[in-house]
Amino acid sequence: MRLVVTGGEGQVVRSFIERAPDGIEVLPLGRPQFDLAGPSDRIIGAIETPQPDVIVSAAACPTPAKRPANSRLDCTSSLSAAACACLAGRLR
Repeated sequence: MRLVVTGGEGQVVRSFIERAPDGIEVLPLGRPQFDLAGPSDRIIGAIETPQPDVIVSAAACPTPAKRPANSRLDCTSSLSAAACACLAGRLR
C-alpha cells in the first residue's frame, strides 16, 4: 500500500515512517514539490504522481516564530485537507 503524507518533514510524517509495518510505503510530500501557496496543478500533480492508495493530510503552517511575516497560509491544514478531498475522486 502506498501512503502519501503531506507535511514533508513534520512530526506526523516522521511517525508514519518510523512505525509503518511491512507492506506500507510512506511517501512524504512537502515543499517545494507540494507547496500549498503554489499553483493548483502542481499541488495535484504532486499527489497524483505517486499514485497513492491513501492520502494523509498533515501539512500545517510553521510555528509562528518560523512563519514568514508575509505568509498567505493561515489555514494550511484546511487547504491541504481540501486538496486531498478533491483528489480522492480523481485517483480511483
